[in-house]
Amino acid sequence: MFEQQERFDPQRDGKVPVARTPLALAIRAPLAFGSMLFSRHPTDALHWMRSMAQRRHPLSYALPWITFDAIRALAPFARPETRVFEFGSGHSTLWWAEHGAEIHSVEDDESWHGLLAERIAGMSKAHLYFEPEQQGYLSRIARVGGPFDVVVVDGSHRKDCLAKAIDHVKPGGLLVVDNTDWHWFSDVDDYVPTSWTKRVYAGWAPFIGHRSQTTVWRTPS
Repeated sequence: MFEQQERFDPQRDGKVPVARTPLALAIRAPLAFGSMLFSRHPTDALHWMRSMAQRRHPLSYALPWITFDAIRALAPFARPETRVFEFGSGHSTLWWAEHGAEIHSVEDDESWHGLLAERIAGMSKAHLYFEPEQQGYLSRIARVGGPFDVVVVDGSHRKDCLAKAIDHVKPGGLLVVDNTDWHWFSDVDDYVPTSWTKRVYAGWAPFIGHRSQTTVWRTPS
């Protein structure tokens, strides 16, 4: 997803290559857990602990890999009548599918695609597409055909995906972009119509040991 490698600055970006030594993890984990436990949503701490324990077993815990506050914002859309398209597949694909939504996800990593394909086998409303080339990856949303209640940008070629997503969100629908704290998303607002309502959800997220940021736009009804 780092198409412009020279722009990645580990001192500034949210995908922080923080120290992963046993000592560093032992220090950070209680701090993260305590921060969530004494927040407005203390159950986040339990979900976070479970997700971290499940990291060695990919796709075993169906919870989106976005901030907890963003998950709460999406929850009202997690219902059978919802159509979702995701640029980038994974735990969120399972989450949407288990809530009965019609979910279409495009993936460019062959091994991850194969793993998820096995996991969603038998889920009739879950559709996974393997597109290793950028052109196919970007055009998949048009080939599936919108509009969609929710479009999620959380994979490769994110700015290009964002530009493609704009035309495929229903009135009153959501556009979700993860990791908007990465500094190369500083101009992300230039891609989105000014009439769309923006909410930034910064905080802790499942499966990671540092704070993150997810931004959600809602289109006018």
